[in-house]
This record gives sequence, C-alpha cells and structure tokens, in this order.
Amino acid sequence: MKQYRKDIARIGTIKHPEGDINFTEEYFNTLIKNTKTKGHNAFVPFRHSKNPRDNTGFIESFEVKDGILYGVFNIDEDVGEKYIDTGRIQGVSIGIDSYKTGDDYINHVALTVDPHVKDQSSFVQMETGSKFIYLSNNDLKEWGGDTMNDETMKLSLMDKLTLSMESKAALNAENTELKTSKLEMESQVLELNSKVDTLNSKVLEMEKAETERVEKLELEAVEVLKTERKGIYTLALEAGKYAPGDNDEIEKLGYDNVQLAGYFKGMGVQFNMEKSTAAVDPNEELTGMKAPGQERVVEEMRKSGFTDDEIEATY
Repeated sequence: MKQYRKDIARIGTIKHPEGDINFTEEYFNTLIKNTKTKGHNAFVPFRHSKNPRDNTGFIESFEVKDGILYGVFNIDEDVGEKYIDTGRIQGVSIGIDSYKTGDDYINHVALTVDPHVKDQSSFVQMETGSKFIYLSNNDLKEWGGDTMNDETMKLSLMDKLTLSMESKAALNAENTELKTSKLEMESQVLELNSKVDTLNSKVLEMEKAETERVEKLELEAVEVLKTERKGIYTLALEAGKYAPGDNDEIEKLGYDNVQLAGYFKGMGVQFNMEKSTAAVDPNEELTGMKAPGQERVVEEMRKSGFTDDEIEATY
C-alpha cells in the first residue's frame, strides 16, 4: 500500500446536482465523529463506485485544519504508481451517507478527474511506515482536553509506533514460521516422491522377474509335452501299431497328447508299466511306468472323464 495526505473538502457552499451543500468546520468534525462512532472504514473507489472491484484502498484518518478537511489515504500500490504518482488523477470527491442512522458520516472518498470541490491540492505521498495521525478537535477532547501539548503528542505517537513495531515483529516471526513449515513440507514431499520411485522400481523388477519365470515355465511345459508325445509314439511303435512314415498323417488329426493316447488305445496299444516296450495284450496288469510323461497323461485322462478301469485298460 502507498500512503498519501490529501485535502478532501473545504468550508463553504458547494454546488451539487442534488442541492447545495454547506460545509463548515463544525460539520466536518461531526462527519469525523459519526464515522468513528459508526465504526465505518471509509473506502476509496473510482468514481463513487460501490463495486468491490473498483475499490483502491481506505482512509486511515481524517483531520480538520484551517477550514479544510484532510485525509490520510492508504492506496493500492499499483493504483498509486499508475494514476496518482503520474498525475493522471489529482482530485477526490467525498461520499456522505446517512443510511439507517440518520446521522451524516463519511461513507467513502472517490478518486475522480472531475471533482465538485475545485482547486484541490495534489496528493502528498507520506513516508513508508509513517504513523503520524492528524487529530480533529473532537479527537483532542476525547483524549483529555481542547489542546494537546508537544510532549503528550510525542508520547502518544511513540506508543503507537511501539505497537506498530511489535505487530511488525510478530508478523515477521509468523512469516518465518510459515516459510520454515513450507520448506519442511517440500522436503517431506521430495522424500515421499523418492520412496514412491523406489517402490515403482521394485515393482517393475518383480514384474520383470515374474514374466521371465512364466516364460521359463511355459518353455519347460512345451518341452515336457514334446517328451510326452515322443514317449506315446515310441510305445505305439514298439507295439507295432505305428510306423514313422505315418507321423505326418496322424499329426494332421490335430490330437493333443491325451487324444493321441486314446487313438492308439483304439488300436489295442497298452502301456506296460514293467517293461520298456508296449504289449498288445489288453489284460496285462499295470505295475509300473516306463514311458516319459505317462503320469501326466493318466491325470489328463482322469480330468477328461476316463474311468480308472478305462485308464487301466489303456495302460
């Protein structure tokens, strides 16, 4: 915010579209008192607008001196630099209201290029952090008399300055604490992100290992099926029910291993569990297994609905 001191109105009769206004020093003091009693913070809009977007700041305090009403303006820094410091806006217009209370008070002081009160002086920028407050006559009476000596004024201003410095120190401490909290939160976020990255890396490693394991098992399963199929053909060959030249024709049938075993079963091939060769005799007892993969064939036949008697008759 930028702070300025500016004359607002002076004693005399002001021509106004809604009727002449007679300003007196007593009336100015009444406006200040009523504004203070009401607890109203007079705002500073563009052209008497009551739209919040058009507000540029607030009046910190008022003073009546030599028949002139002054105000200390706290104006948004961008507005101050763009319009006031460049001289694009030099005038103000007081907005007086008596809404509900019936007592006139200062509702706002508008920035304008065409004020009703002519011959206004320019805005005077005050030093940053200045706490000098202009007091009206009514303010002096509330403080204990019609006048205030230099020492009393000095003590009052020192008290206000001390309070301001304490408030500033408290704000700085709070700001430091907020910055520290922000840094701690950012550090925690970085740490969490690092942990997430580590977990994601481990997940990828596990997924890769699992994929490799499955691929290995699939390859092993294919080899088992090949060995098993070769064993079936070997037993059929030993039983005299299969000749190597018949291989292509049989494979065209598209049989899996269980179906292939059933196919040879239909030819009277029986798997002998004691001998390395197959016997044609369907009544020979199963006492052992010599054919590679035969155990899995038996299990698959059970899953396919073969009874134990049928499996026994096959092997």
